[in-house]
Formats: sequence, C-alpha cells, structure tokens
Amino acid sequence: MNLLDILRSRSANLPEGEYTLGINAVVQHIDVATKHLLRGQETTDETAFTDAIYRTNQAFEGSLKEAYRVLAGKDPAHETANNIESYLQQQNLLRPRVLAQFTNYRREWRNPSTHDYRLDFDEDEALLAIVTVAAFAIVLIDQGNWGSVCKSFRFCNDLHTDPGLRTTTTPSTPTIPSIACSRARMQRVLL
Repeated sequence: MNLLDILRSRSANLPEGEYTLGINAVVQHIDVATKHLLRGQETTDETAFTDAIYRTNQAFEGSLKEAYRVLAGKDPAHETANNIESYLQQQNLLRPRVLAQFTNYRREWRNPSTHDYRLDFDEDEALLAIVTVAAFAIVLIDQGNWGSVCKSFRFCNDLHTDPGLRTTTTPSTPTIPSIACSRARMQRVLL
C-alpha cells in the first residue's frame, strides 16, 4: 500500500475549490518528505531525516487548515493547529481516537520540532512521521466529502442572498431549497 499514491488519488478527485492550492501543497510536502527520507537512506546525510520531519509538519498544518476551511466555512489563515483541533472536537467531526492521534502528533512531533532548533530525528522517526501525516491527510479528505459540502455551502449562501431562490412558504411545508440548506448545515455538523 502506497499512502502517497492514495493521497494523490483522493486529492485529484476533489472538485476545484478554495482549498485546492492548499491540498496540492500538502501532497507536495509529503512527496518531498519522502524524498528526504530516501536521501537519508541512500547517503550518510543524517540531516535528511530531520528535513523530512519539517516537511511533514508543513503537511500536517496544511491538512488541518484546509479541512477547517471546508468544514467550518472560514479562512484558516489565523487559526492555530490547537484551535482547529478544538473545533473538530467540539463539532464531533472526527472520532475520538483519530482526534487523539492528531493531538499526539501536534504535541509530540510538530511542537517540539518547531520550537527546539537542536532537535534531530532519525530514519525510523522520519518514516513514522511520513506515514502518520499522509494517513491524516487521507482521513481528513475522506471525512470532509469536500465536494458536496462546498456545493451545499455555496447553495446555502446563494439561498440567503438571491431573492429568486427564496420562497414564501410556512415553516411546516419545507421547500427543496430549505431542505438542501438544512442538509448542508447537518453535513457541517455531522462530518
């Protein structure tokens, strides 16, 4: 099983959206991390493994932020990984064990390597980080059903801003647009 191939396939099947550049960057970071791992295995350059970790950290952050962009419908530019994890937890968007793994990666890998410039990693740690973050990216894409969520949010926004899509029915007789908008809200909560 090649996780990078699975990630490439999943990301290639996503419809175009504001998240497209970010997801492409995530795939590229994981690809480059893999190349650093191979460089470290094929040469005596021990720094290659630490370089792989720095790239997986970028992929981790990018995965979280692009998932947040889709699931919360907000720009993730000023959100921290911790805030996004809290959002995912509060909205019950990931199963508890999956969320625990995200938290563990952030606390045990990303944070130390971001703040301790003396830290170095070995081959096994680089491999584990690549596998972990590639799996995270796949899980987030699978959780999101991004295409239908984005289309539903756009439709919901159109429903509220385009008078031609509004109807004048009573609350007891829902219309197709109101059902679609409710469904979009439910997807946002349940994903």
